[in-house]
Amino acid sequence: MLPTTDLERILDRIHAWTRSVDQRIGVLVGLESAVLGFALIRILDWYHRLTERPWFQGAILIGLGLLTASIVEALRALFPRTGNVSRCRSLTFFGDIAGESLDSYRQKVDSANDESYRRDFVDQIHTSSVIAARKFHSFKLSVLLFASGLATVACAYCIYELAG
Repeated sequence: MLPTTDLERILDRIHAWTRSVDQRIGVLVGLESAVLGFALIRILDWYHRLTERPWFQGAILIGLGLLTASIVEALRALFPRTGNVSRCRSLTFFGDIAGESLDSYRQKVDSANDESYRRDFVDQIHTSSVIAARKFHSFKLSVLLFASGLATVACAYCIYELAG
């Protein structure tokens, strides 16, 4: 059986991974916002200039849809959710701690034994891992959507310019 200190290190490592993906998502959201903002500023000009080529308008709209989906997915990754509402109140999760009065939390800590504290750590490790996995999945999906949207818009625009 792993001692509590080892469980604390595991939880710290998972939190480090979560911070890492949160930083990446922050950079990605900034980049996606800049590209989408530029595209939205230019879309009316593109759309009105290019009425003779409906395929171009369709490609631009598809690309903008993919760019919008990418930023929505990245923003979803920033808000952790577990969907586990039936679990017990935790001694280590800040959301559960903040939901109790100080006296109630003190009483809970005083009545906890090593096994219940250890079990609480294991639960917290699992919950944090689920959150981290979802964040990484959403980050990857957002990058794929962003690259696809950017490539669609760029290719359509290049083809339009080459076709003259």
